[in-house]
Amino acid sequence: MSKRKQEKPQGTGKRLTEAQQLKIRELRKQDPDKWTYCALAARFGCTDGTTHRIINAKPKAAKKPKAAKPKAKPKAEKPVAAPVDKAAQQ
Repeated sequence: MSKRKQEKPQGTGKRLTEAQQLKIRELRKQDPDKWTYCALAARFGCTDGTTHRIINAKPKAAKKPKAAKPKAKPKAEKPVAAPVDKAAQQ
């Protein structure tokens, strides 16, 4: 007997819209016994891992607009000290 590699379900590569993601969350919340990860994946044409990530995702925080940074002032050049001849000092 030869052992075959069991193929994992492949996604379609398409992105689910925000509306579809919201619907997945709503269906799962209404009836988790009926709307399992696999049932939702079959309905929306994605993998059960995708439905799991959508349902368990943390809510996104609203992005705050970044304040404009003030332009940096050009750095003043430091005066270069003349090399000290230690032999001359002694």
